[in-house]
Amino acid sequence: MKFSNTYRHLLKDELNNETAIPLSPNLFPSPEEIMELERLLEGDFYTRLMEEIGTDMEREEFKGEFFHFLYRPAPDPDKADDTDPVREAFKALLPSILHLLDLSKCKPGTLNPWGDYYKWISRAMISLESKIMLECCANLWEKYPDLFLVTVHDCIKCLPQDVGKVKEELERTYAKYQVPPKFEVKHHRIPNNPN
Repeated sequence: MKFSNTYRHLLKDELNNETAIPLSPNLFPSPEEIMELERLLEGDFYTRLMEEIGTDMEREEFKGEFFHFLYRPAPDPDKADDTDPVREAFKALLPSILHLLDLSKCKPGTLNPWGDYYKWISRAMISLESKIMLECCANLWEKYPDLFLVTVHDCIKCLPQDVGKVKEELERTYAKYQVPPKFEVKHHRIPNNPN
């Protein structure tokens, strides 16, 4: 039940004092839903979700559709035509998580999905990602005070000889948050200084 602990951790850290979402036990995924999420997270999440939906979109196009679904306002329950295939697949596979996402997009203290409250989820995800990246860098600098690191969003840039150290620390830091790391190493050539 790895995800269950992460789910509660995120609720405690990100929802506390920011919204008045009722935290009842039915918001937490069932063991079957947790197993389904862990199955989706094995390998490539987007590809697996695409398979569940049965779409022939390219991965990058689907990823954009997924983030549109994730970050858009909660749908109006009075509009029958307000559905999309990503939402329907997510609902079929992960209903408790979808319910929490919908509640997180509501005005605090209400179940009213109107206003800018839907922006909370993107802010929470950015906050968690930043927390993980900065913690990783702090851990690296504690061990290697002279290490050259630059962060750019979800990327850590370092010198080629330090890639192994950075990769190892990223894996350790992500494991602490029980989030399976998905990253790749890209090598960039540094242009010569003309002076």
